[in-house]
Amino acid sequence: MRFQNILAGALLAMLAACGGGGGGGSASDPSGKVTISAVGPSGPVGSGGQTQFDVTVRNTSGSAVANVVAQLSLGAGLTRTGVVCTAANGATCPADASAMAIASLPAGGSVHFVVLATVAAGTVAS
Repeated sequence: MRFQNILAGALLAMLAACGGGGGGGSASDPSGKVTISAVGPSGPVGSGGQTQFDVTVRNTSGSAVANVVAQLSLGAGLTRTGVVCTAANGATCPADASAMAIASLPAGGSVHFVVLATVAAGTVAS
């Protein structure tokens, strides 16, 4: 059995909070300061298999942004097994990468989260 379309309906990356740098934003309108991109597996993942989702948070503004939280909602049949973080351009990973909460993201900085997940045994594509 194969779990297909694992990304459809299973992946949601959103900006939960954004402040600093002269103002705040919202999940639907981060005021052009922060971009969040998310990519899931490129093909089907078998029942009981391992997969990963890549979530990148970038500050595209000219000033630091505070309190940025990326959320990844995994659908039924997926269990998060870990989160790994790397940072670039002056940014730092949060102490608890699994929370995906960035206290301060400097101008031009980025944080990349790799979310590891397992497809439940017996899961069938719907």
